[in-house]
Amino acid sequence: MGISRRLCRRRREGAPTNLHRLRIFHTLATTGSFTGAARRLGISQPAVTIQLRELEDASGVRLLERGGRRLQLTPAGRALLRVSEPLFALVDEAETVLARAGGAVAGTLRIAASGTAGAYLLPPLLTAFRVRHPRVRIVLETSNSQRVLEQVVAFQADLGVFAAPDGAAPFAAAEPRLVIQPFAREPLLLAVPPAHPWARRTAIGVGDLAGTPLVLREPGSTTRRVLEAQLERAGVVPVVAMELGSNEAIKHAVAAGLGVAVVGAHVVAREVAGRRLRAVRLRGRGFALRFHVCYHRDRRHAPVLSAFLALARSRARGRRPPA
Repeated sequence: MGISRRLCRRRREGAPTNLHRLRIFHTLATTGSFTGAARRLGISQPAVTIQLRELEDASGVRLLERGGRRLQLTPAGRALLRVSEPLFALVDEAETVLARAGGAVAGTLRIAASGTAGAYLLPPLLTAFRVRHPRVRIVLETSNSQRVLEQVVAFQADLGVFAAPDGAAPFAAAEPRLVIQPFAREPLLLAVPPAHPWARRTAIGVGDLAGTPLVLREPGSTTRRVLEAQLERAGVVPVVAMELGSNEAIKHAVAAGLGVAVVGAHVVAREVAGRRLRAVRLRGRGFALRFHVCYHRDRRHAPVLSAFLALARSRARGRRPPA
């Protein structure tokens, strides 16, 4: 018996499958943990557990496996998630439309962003957006660029922000379900400790990196791909001192003298201002990232998303949006 038929049968038997329980399941499936779901929903963890159990009892099927650090969906859970993703995208949009009819933009804006965008580029814009639209709840999750796209395509995020090498077509351009727009350009600089021989230089060439210990992001990072392409063009074989999974860890490693690193200008702005690191310009073209925003074509008229995009465009053009 299919999951939808089981749900209908149980509903007729007096154990209704309500929207609240489905929302809890959807949040559990997308966050991967009871703690994360409880935090996002603003309820206690035991309440999440009870509501999931009642949903499973009502349907007569197991939806989630509890083993391991992250919850795993059963086949029935995966089928229900495919239905619930567009369902709750529409529910959120309906709530936003009703709020806007009352004279305000309100609802939830779910953003998936790559690490640099989420930590350094978006916070000032999100602060301005919250001041302008205080009834909007913002949920920001950071991951790699590929995961960002997957979340937007699956309606798990309303907006995605990801990076691509400057001058290159974003790798998501072939995805017909997404609308992709340029967002910001981020120069890449060489971060060195203050005592490094290069700390007082204004610029270095790619060839100077030969034999120099490098602290790199993990494989697949857009910043790393840009650097590796430049090194290959110059015939330089990199000396990898460390591979680290976050910009914060990289900055600590560079400050400790474990190597030098190529990072975005925003990433080291505070450390450079505080003289904990020095930033050296890299000669040549192509040492930059281009950040893009993307959203699902079926969500392009969502009021909260439209309001955020209007603010982002106005900031990019240096003017305020209309009230």
